[in-house]
Order: sequence, then structure tokens, then C-alpha cells
Amino acid sequence: MKLLHALTYETTLFDELQKKYPDSQFIQAKTPEDFERECSDCDAIIIAGSFYNQAVADILRKSAKKLRWIQAGSDGLDKFVKPGAPDGVTITNTSGTKGGTIAEHAMGMLIALHQKIHLFERLRAGKDWLQNRSDLRPQIGSIEGHTLVLAGYGHIGKEIARKAKAFNATVIAINRSGKGDGSADEIVTFDQLHDVLPKADALMLCMPFTKETRGLFGKKEIEMLKPGAMIVNVARGELIDTDAMVQALKDGKLGGAGLDVIEPEPLPADHPLWDIDNVIISPHVAAHGGPLYQRLAELYADNVDRFIKGEPLHNVVNLEDHAV
Repeated sequence: MKLLHALTYETTLFDELQKKYPDSQFIQAKTPEDFERECSDCDAIIIAGSFYNQAVADILRKSAKKLRWIQAGSDGLDKFVKPGAPDGVTITNTSGTKGGTIAEHAMGMLIALHQKIHLFERLRAGKDWLQNRSDLRPQIGSIEGHTLVLAGYGHIGKEIARKAKAFNATVIAINRSGKGDGSADEIVTFDQLHDVLPKADALMLCMPFTKETRGLFGKKEIEMLKPGAMIVNVARGELIDTDAMVQALKDGKLGGAGLDVIEPEPLPADHPLWDIDNVIISPHVAAHGGPLYQRLAELYADNVDRFIKGEPLHNVVNLEDHAV
């Protein structure tokens, strides 16, 4: 077989796979030209969602006649839906590998917002640690005793819930079934969204982005939150009405926002979110770091082994389920 690691991040995984399977080819395509040249006779591709677009999909349909499997380098597949994939090609994602890392990022943002770490960092530029201390003291908050509403209770949501319980928070999770295991104190369905939003000291978005969830959190839903509630989004920016969130932040309805994802993305330099004090923005990096790369390597290696042996692959998905 020939497996193409296409236009994605560097990895030593292919060197290890080449040693294990000397009769197969494991090729890194570091440029679009490499990709187009090498894909014509490849059996499988590993590709990051950020690199998958209509041009790539068109090349695959035209040239990759042997292609039978695409391993996406992400959990969410919204970037793959519109371009699509050649008929008969199996798609797999990375579900289950990133939950712990993303949950840590989400909780880090929430803690920083409560503890005003971002404001202290801005004051540090003045090199006077007493500056505004009396004004800041009353603003410092805590997660303890608060209610966190998790919109989404898959692998990421369960990891957020587990970490939140260490801070003595109450966790209400929302998913399709209203059922599940894990650390949440209560699990409800999305039909009950408006019932639980008024209980939220923090709304944590960790759900898939689909045509059903696009814009799910609009002005009405934001106004339902407790006064001073925080929003943390580590899912997709399109889940929430950005303009309504900005206005709620400016009006003081929201106590803050931690945003790893934003609509639009990347955020334009003149966007008002940059200038709101109680906002923390990270550049869509919540999934990265820690043990993630080892977990990805293990998943890819296991699926390669299964593919070569003709066994069922892990994390097979249907692109129609991810339609946006």
C-alpha cells in the first residue's frame, strides 16, 4: 500500500511505520505540488482539515483512482463536508484523542477569567504590582460552587466535566439523548436547553458543528444566562451569534468570554472583541500540546495496521452527519 501524509504537520510516525511495513510506502507531502504528484497511486491519505478544500477534493477525484481511505486529522469534519470525497472512500476522524487537552484549555480559560489573570498580565507592563490592586480585588472570582452548562457531552465534554468537579462545580451536560456516563451531575437533551441556560454561571461549548447546531446560541439564548455568566467556546465559532455575544459583553450581561474559536476566523484586526477587557482569545490551538501527538500517532498506526490487514477501522464517520 501507499499512504500519503498530506499537507499536514510534521511527524516521525512515518519513519516508524516504514520500518514496520517495509513493503509499503509512507510519503510526506509538504507542498501542494508534492500532494498532487504523489496522490495518483496512493491507497490512503492522512490530511488535516485545515488543508482540505475544494481544490484538494477535485485533485483526489481526478487523480487518486486507488484511494480507499482518508484519515482526517481532526474530530470535526465541517471542512470536509462541502468539498466532499471521492465515492467509495472511507473517512475516519480523530475522535477520542483530543478531549483531555481541549478540556484543559477550556478550564484554563475559565479559571483565568475568574482570577483576572489576563488583566494582571496587562498591568504587568506597568511594572508596578500595586497598580489598581484595590480595584481588582473585588473582581476576582471563583469556580467553586458555580454551575457549568456543557453544550456537548462527548469525549471533550466528559473531560471538562471531570476536571470541573475538582473545583466543586455543578455540571449540567446537554446532548441528544439526555443520557450518558461520566462526571456530570445532570444530563439533559437539547430540547431542554432553555430550561438549563438560566442556571449557568458558565456556558461551555464543546459540541459538533452541523447544520442543526449552526447559530444555536443567539441573542435569546445569551440573554437567558445568569447575569455575569462566562462563555467558553472550544468547538466552532459558528455555534454562537458573535455580534450578540459582543453586545452582551459590552453591556455587562456577560462576565467574560474565553474563545479558542470565533466567527469570523481569523478575527479581523478591527474587530471589537480585541478591545474588550474581559475576553481571552487563543488562535484555535486548544487541541494541541501535551500527549496529543502520541495519541494521534497511536490512532494512525492502529488504523494503518487495520487497513493493511483488511480489518474495520476506528472512528469511521459519515460526512452527511457533519453537514453544515
